[in-house]
Amino acid sequence: MAVCSHLSCVFLLLLVCNNAMKVWGSITCKNSTSVSITMTWDAVPETDLYYVAFSATSDERPFAIKTTDTTSITALDLKPNQTYYVMLRSHPSSEKTIAWAPGWRDFSTPVVCHTLPTDPNTPYDLARVGKAPKPHSIRFSWRTFHNIELLKNSTPKFEVTVASVHRAQENTLPWFGSSLWKVYPLELEDILGLEDMGNNVTFVSSLSGLPQNMAHFLRIREVSKTTSWSDPVMFRTSNPELMYTTTYRISEYAMDVDFLENHNSATAESMPLYLMTCSPEGNCQPWNKTEFMKSDEDWDTCEAYLEKLCPMRGTGFNGCMQCVDKSKEDVMKICGNYTDQDKEHPGFPVHYYCGIGWPENLMYFSAITEYCVEHLPAPNSDPRWKGFAQYISCNSDEVDAAYNNSANYPTCICWVWDDRQMSLLPKSELDSQCSGHFPWFVHEPICNCSSNKTFPGSVAITPDNPSYRYVGAMPVFLPYGYYQQPQESYPARVPSGDNLSTPREGSCNETQQPGDGDCTWKRNAAARVIYGPDLFESGWDDRFIPDTETNYTHHLKNIAVFAKALRRKDDYMTERCCGC
Repeated sequence: MAVCSHLSCVFLLLLVCNNAMKVWGSITCKNSTSVSITMTWDAVPETDLYYVAFSATSDERPFAIKTTDTTSITALDLKPNQTYYVMLRSHPSSEKTIAWAPGWRDFSTPVVCHTLPTDPNTPYDLARVGKAPKPHSIRFSWRTFHNIELLKNSTPKFEVTVASVHRAQENTLPWFGSSLWKVYPLELEDILGLEDMGNNVTFVSSLSGLPQNMAHFLRIREVSKTTSWSDPVMFRTSNPELMYTTTYRISEYAMDVDFLENHNSATAESMPLYLMTCSPEGNCQPWNKTEFMKSDEDWDTCEAYLEKLCPMRGTGFNGCMQCVDKSKEDVMKICGNYTDQDKEHPGFPVHYYCGIGWPENLMYFSAITEYCVEHLPAPNSDPRWKGFAQYISCNSDEVDAAYNNSANYPTCICWVWDDRQMSLLPKSELDSQCSGHFPWFVHEPICNCSSNKTFPGSVAITPDNPSYRYVGAMPVFLPYGYYQQPQESYPARVPSGDNLSTPREGSCNETQQPGDGDCTWKRNAAARVIYGPDLFESGWDDRFIPDTETNYTHHLKNIAVFAKALRRKDDYMTERCCGC
């Protein structure tokens, strides 16, 4: 192991600071501050995207990622004097979509990077005040070490220096030329902590008249003490023409992070309900490998065997399952009995590998990724959808029945009946748009979205439909799963967030902004990640306790637990609101 200079990189295994030896795809850390680290690496041939993953220890799964199509990034919102285990993952340009997690190459060897400690003579903990961006102003706070008694008699003076860049340039660091920094005096709006016993004091101020839709890097210093500038922190101003939505995506048919293109996700109030989906009889979504096999090792052995036998993972019925069926007796010896039908039992390990049927997740192990999506409002949006297009259902068993869906290149279809029921639509509306029944194993009516009345053309999302390019939403209500049959009205109908659809055709690339060309929505490059253990360690209750018409306490408790689990790595990252 070799330890670098004060720029704070420790390289593991074959990595050395003077680059005498390099590992393919390995990361070099440099230009650390107390809140950021810049990382570079050699280009990987035939690659269209990278992401850097951050872990708290060498044996933990990543709690955050950041994507880029270049060979460097600067990770922001880090904590002072902290250690990060950093890995690189690259996406082959030959893969049709980044959405399929197994399509990415393996992680590189971890590298240990450090942020610098806070300088006690400079302001620190510079952060936004408020939970939503504004187009022309930023309110922010910072802390300093001050003698409380002296502060009660005199007010210190501060100034801020700002460097503003276009959003497309916000990752082009380090920190710009001196000509970009402009200095402004600050008027203090509030001082917090004067009554505390310690000497940490929080100050609050704001800037107004800033250009919209820009990234503004701020530094603070105390004029009255001529202290040094604080380390730069980025604050964005919003674009009034865009919507900003935080959504959570649980990876399907895979355990690593997957992405949003032609996938569904959910807001923080709705995702916990999805994780608790159960049948009226109490048959719930699976959490552990041992629900299907005797041990975790047996599950892993089955998946490894299938990978070797049929390396076309995620290609559904017409690829993977056909291959597996050719060796059914041998597969059953390793993986147990299975069926080609959409049934959780028997055969979920085989279905999970091939990417068919419901459920699509193994809850305890699948990554749950928090994404910020900036998007244009959909044209002619139904007022019920509040600027979103109508939801479309992606990568589900209904899509299997309609188009032999492949999880490695997912398809979306017209908002399906089961999903519409979660929105508690009036029976007359459901009856007018849904009729007949899906073929094969899907026992629900077919809902139509096109002028083509013949299945499967009737469920296709055509280019003239706003849902083809724009982010869609469907509201979710409590009591969740209580009303099993549609009604014209529902005595209890309590909002609990939204499920979202993000169509591939409207996705912006890493350098585009919504409105460029045909792209209407953009995933922010930085994302946070949690897993099943984070939920359980925060108090998750996985018992089957169905809602009643007057009691939703079980779901409400787990919604609060989900919010708590999202804060488990606050010692490593500062929370950033979507668009901020």
